[in-house]
Amino acid sequence: MTDTRIDLKATYGWRLCPHARSKAATRSVSAREVLEVVAAPDLTYTAFSDGPGRYVYQRGELGIVVVPAIKIIVTVLWRHEGQWTDDEFANRHAA
Repeated sequence: MTDTRIDLKATYGWRLCPHARSKAATRSVSAREVLEVVAAPDLTYTAFSDGPGRYVYQRGELGIVVVPAIKIIVTVLWRHEGQWTDDEFANRHAA
């Protein structure tokens, strides 16, 4: 995802909650990749099932659950059909 450089100025003030930091690390997703989704999502929709004021921002293979009102990133998801594990997500580019 980092092939095309995205200006991250729009992400100043955004932070990853502890859960998001942990999941990004476990799933081998860099902070830059997460912030690129926040800065330039291809698709944005409400995430009612994840709580009030939460949205999903999607770009490429990533989905990021966010609370824009307080600029917090809640978790990092893989835009992959069906169920997947953290290991499958982390090894998505292997093979």
